Amino acid sequence: MADIPERTLATMDLTKTVPRSVKDTSLEGIVMLARTTDKARAHAAGTVGEYHYNCGMDQKVLAFVGVDHVEFEELAARNDDVKLTSILRERFLKKSAAEIAGFNADYLKLSPEPGSDSEKYFLDLRRSVAPDRTDVSTWPDLLDLDEGRQVVGERSQAHARRGLRVVVLLRRLAVGLGYPGGRGPTPRSIAR
Repeated sequence: MADIPERTLATMDLTKTVPRSVKDTSLEGIVMLARTTDKARAHAAGTVGEYHYNCGMDQKVLAFVGVDHVEFEELAARNDDVKLTSILRERFLKKSAAEIAGFNADYLKLSPEPGSDSEKYFLDLRRSVAPDRTDVSTWPDLLDLDEGRQVVGERSQAHARRGLRVVVLLRRLAVGLGYPGGRGPTPRSIAR
């Protein structure tokens, strides 16, 4: 599902669409901030649907930015993305690029605590959405999967890395056998 590029209070109805991905970094390069903005706007409009504004994931990103959820909701409801990021940068967000990168990396690894109610909910949701995707182990990936976005899980990434290693080895072998550029035999070279 494609994300709607311009999100405003008037267009944010989470009973009819999904919020942006946790992985969306369109607002100040910070993961989850665009999603939290969508949820705040929908909450202010009374159209949040099944979503929960100010959940633990929202709280984590808002704490990083340095704004409480009530004030953030008011700012998100009154301003488009451009104006909102300007206000956040001016009044709250005092983080370096390295701090943002560290936050993003840690955030994208969020997963439920083993044995917790959160883990039970996570596993139940994953089973209902895609029972074959046991490689999906983080909240950001599960939310994307639940909302119909493409998710490359750990298993798929491992297969891709193995496939790349095979290609590299085959090219090295082809070069070692004297094929130009490591491209391997061609119909013309085989016919010789």
